[in-house]
Amino acid sequence: MIAKPNVLKLGPTPDAGRHTVCKGTLGVFTQSMAHLWQPRGPDRPADGEWSTTIRRVRAEFEEMPGLRVTPAQARALFGLPDGVLGRVLDSLSGEGFLEERDGEYVRRHSTP
Repeated sequence: MIAKPNVLKLGPTPDAGRHTVCKGTLGVFTQSMAHLWQPRGPDRPADGEWSTTIRRVRAEFEEMPGLRVTPAQARALFGLPDGVLGRVLDSLSGEGFLEERDGEYVRRHSTP
């Protein structure tokens, strides 16, 4: 017997009221959260790899508080492709850990 792959199915259910419930490998979540889901892009690493990458880049800035890098320098230092590097720097900037000063990324609480 060949097993069918788990497919994400959208559809109303009696207990969901006015929300659509999605069932599949992702579990159950309402339509209010479904808009957050996006297909994984080519520059988006797997979740475990993403977490490791964020921790590694954060650790470099924590170990060297005065570290200032341009995107090109960060690409060389961290060995990340442009798309991944941009997402990492945007993520760390968005959470307030990094900021961009004069085209360089630096820890937010570091002094110039």
